[in-house]
Amino acid sequence: MAIIQKLRSKSGLMLVVIGGSLLLFVLMDAFSNKAGGGLGSSDPNELGEVNGTIVETKDYNEYVQSAEMRQRRQSQGMPIDDYTKQQINEAAWNQLVTLTLVEEECDKIGISSSDDEVADIFLNPGYGFTQTVAEMLKVNPESVEQLREAIKNSSDAKVLNEVTKFEKQIRTQLNAMKYQNLLKAAFVATKSEAKYQYTLANENVEFEIASLSFSNGIVNDSTIKVSDEELQAAYDKNKNDYKQKEGRDIKLLLFPQEASAKDEAALFSTMEEIKTRFIAFKGNDATFVNSESDPNAPFDAAYHKKSDGLPTAIDSNFASLNEGQVFGPYQEFGVNGKKVLRVSKVLKVKQLADSVRVKHVLISLRGLPDVPGSDKFPITSEERLFSVADSLYKKVQKNPALFDEMIVKHSDDIMTKATGGDIGWVNQTNKYSYMFDSCMLNTGSVMKIMGRDGIHLVKVLQQGGLTKKVNVGTISRELKISDDSKFAIQATANKAADLLKNKKEKIDSMATKNGYRMMQQMAIGKNDIYVQGLQGAREIVKWTYNANLGDVSNVFDIAENFVVVSLEKEYEEGFKSIEDDQVKRELEMKVRNEKKGAILQKKLNDAIAKGAKSLQDIKTMLPEVNIEKSTPAPLSGGTIYSYENDVIGMVGALPVKTMSKAIVGRNGVYVVYVLNKSGLLPITDFTQEANELNNKNKTMVDQFIGDALKTNADIEDYRFEKLD
Repeated sequence: MAIIQKLRSKSGLMLVVIGGSLLLFVLMDAFSNKAGGGLGSSDPNELGEVNGTIVETKDYNEYVQSAEMRQRRQSQGMPIDDYTKQQINEAAWNQLVTLTLVEEECDKIGISSSDDEVADIFLNPGYGFTQTVAEMLKVNPESVEQLREAIKNSSDAKVLNEVTKFEKQIRTQLNAMKYQNLLKAAFVATKSEAKYQYTLANENVEFEIASLSFSNGIVNDSTIKVSDEELQAAYDKNKNDYKQKEGRDIKLLLFPQEASAKDEAALFSTMEEIKTRFIAFKGNDATFVNSESDPNAPFDAAYHKKSDGLPTAIDSNFASLNEGQVFGPYQEFGVNGKKVLRVSKVLKVKQLADSVRVKHVLISLRGLPDVPGSDKFPITSEERLFSVADSLYKKVQKNPALFDEMIVKHSDDIMTKATGGDIGWVNQTNKYSYMFDSCMLNTGSVMKIMGRDGIHLVKVLQQGGLTKKVNVGTISRELKISDDSKFAIQATANKAADLLKNKKEKIDSMATKNGYRMMQQMAIGKNDIYVQGLQGAREIVKWTYNANLGDVSNVFDIAENFVVVSLEKEYEEGFKSIEDDQVKRELEMKVRNEKKGAILQKKLNDAIAKGAKSLQDIKTMLPEVNIEKSTPAPLSGGTIYSYENDVIGMVGALPVKTMSKAIVGRNGVYVVYVLNKSGLLPITDFTQEANELNNKNKTMVDQFIGDALKTNADIEDYRFEKLD
C-alpha cells in the first residue's frame, strides 16, 4: 500500500515519458508458441508455474477481461468470436509468463522502480489506470490535484484495492521497460557492419550459375544406400529441427444441420398466408411488419431511391411502382448469410430531396477542466451527455435564434465552428448518412440526432432536388431446420459414429462413399478453443485430450453441425521420434542428398581442374549442367532471393570475373561466375547507416526477447485442468 501514501502526499506531477515500446516485446510475444503442460495444482488460483513462480488465475482473468473490453470497443460492441478469444487467451498467458520471467531477470541484476516513479505514472492523465480510478471516484481525470485529493480522502476499499492492483502492474511494466532498454543498449552496430549491410542492400550484382540438381537423375537414388547408423547420425545432428509441442491430430465428419426441402415448402406456405393478410391489412404497417418479421429484420422507415438497397424484385420494377403493390414470397440471403423468404409491400411513393444541407452543434463526451467565465463544462459520462443535449435542444426549440450562438459556445466540432457549424450537403452515402432520414423535414427545422461521435443538434438549411423514393415494408423469415429434419440428420451422424467405433468402416472411405464432409485438424493444443471451421469447439478439444489413440467420439452438436471425431495421432512435448514416417523420409533424403552432393561436386570440380575457364566450358564437358544468368540486383533483395543462401554468400565473396569452386547446397551443386558488381555510391561515412542498423537491432529486441527468455525456462501450464 506504499503507493497510496505517495499518491496522498505528492503535490505535483513529474514529466514521465514512457514510449509505446513499454510492453511491446510482451505484445509481440503474445501469439508465440504455448508452453508445455503439466499435471497441474490442486489450488484453483494457481494457473501455472514459471521457474517455480506461481501464475495466478486472477491475474490471468484480469488480462483476459481487459483485452476483451478493448476488443469490444474496437469492434463497436460486436461479439468476440472463438478464434479471437483464443488469441486473447494466448496473449494473456504469454504476457504473464514473459512478465514473470522479466521480473526474475530484474531481481537477478537489481532493476527496480521506486514508489515515486510509480506514483508519477499513476497520476499521468494519459494512462488508463488514471481514467479507471478517476471514474470510480467521480473526479476529472485531467486534474492531478482532484485525483490526488480524492485518493487522499477515500476510504472505499474497492478504490484502494484498485490502486494497489494498478501499483503492481505499473511497477512490473516499469521494470520491464528498464530491462528492455538495458538490453537494447547492448546492441551497438559498428561502421564496418553498417558498410557491409549497405553494400548488400545497394550494390547490384550480376552473375551466371551452373547447376546439377539432386533430382535430375544423374545419380540414381537406387545407387545410394542409407544405413540406420547414418540416419541416426543425421537425426542427432539435426535434432532441434524435430522439436514439437504437445498436440493431437484429428479427423472430423460434419453433418450440417440444414433445412430440408420439406422445411422450405412449409415456410413458403406460411409466407403466402402472411402475404394474404398483409394485402388486406388496414392498420399500422410498421406494427404488422414488426409482429410478423424476424426480430433481426425490423420495419425500415426510410425512403429509398432506385438502386439504394431495395430488394431485387422491387428495384427491377421501380419505374412502375405504386402504393399497395405486394411482392413475394421471394428468396434472398440475410446479413448472416442464411437463406430467408420475404414478402414486401410498397407503402408510400414520394418525390423527396436527394440531399440536404445542414449545420450542427456537436455535444461530445469530454473531460475538460472548468474554465472561469466559460460556458464549457466537463461531460464525462453518457448520462451527463444526454442531459446537456436535452437541455440545449429544449432551449433552441423555444428560441430558434439561439442556434448560432450555441454553435459558438457549445459545439465540440472545431472544424465546422469556423464555418458557422455548416456541415455541407448530407446524403445517404457520405460520412453523415445517419443524419439523412431525420433531416427530411422542412427547411429551418431543428432535430436532435445521436451520432458516432456524440449528439448533434441539426438545422436544415436547404433541400436538394427531388427524386422518386419509396417506403417499403418487408417481412423476413429465416429458413430454419425443423425438429424432424434435425433428428434425421442426427440419426445419420449417430449411425456413422457407431460404424466407426465398431471398426466396420474407416473414416476416409466412409466420407468418400457417402459424400460426407471430412475435415482434418493438425496439432491441436490442449488450451485451444477453436477447431478450424467450427466455433465453440472447446468440448471437442477436451474430448481429444481425454481419448485414446484411434478412439471415435459420440456425436457433438456444435456450430449448427453434428460432428463425429476420430483421434488420429497424439504427440507429447519434446522431439519427434526418428521412427516417425515423416522424420525418417526427411532424414533419408538429407543423407541421400549429401552423398549425391559429394558425387556431383567432384564431377564439377574435376571439370574445372581439366581446364574449364567458363561455365560454358563446364557444360561442354558435362552436358547435364544447367546454366542461367541472374538479373542485376542487390544481394539482400530482388530476384537474388530465389537462389540458395550458399550461392548468395559465394557471389558476395567472389571478385568480379571470377569463377567459384563447386558449392553443395540443399537442392543441388552449383558453380557461380561473377560478371559485374556496380551501383555503389562513393560513401566513406556510414554513421547514418550505423544508426539505422542500431534501430533495427533494437526493434528485434522488442520482437524476440520473450521467446529468448522462454527458451531455457521451466514453464508449467495448468489451464487445461483449470479453465473452460
